[in-house]
Amino acid sequence: METFAFDSETVTNIREAKEVIARHDPMLKSPCYVNLLTDKGEKTFYAEKSNLSLKGAGWIVVEKNEGIGNIS
Repeated sequence: METFAFDSETVTNIREAKEVIARHDPMLKSPCYVNLLTDKGEKTFYAEKSNLSLKGAGWIVVEKNEGIGNIS
């Protein structure tokens, strides 16, 4: 899996990360990790292309080290 890095002024949530990832869509290979370099440090996201959207293809984005669901 490839890792891509981009400069980004401020990314405070998943929605803003999706916008940055969507702008760089043509150069990304799904699935991948995306490092966004912000003024407050680096944030790493897992990104995967999805066709499950009413508006057409989009990206599923999850912040690295953030759990998906609870496993007991």
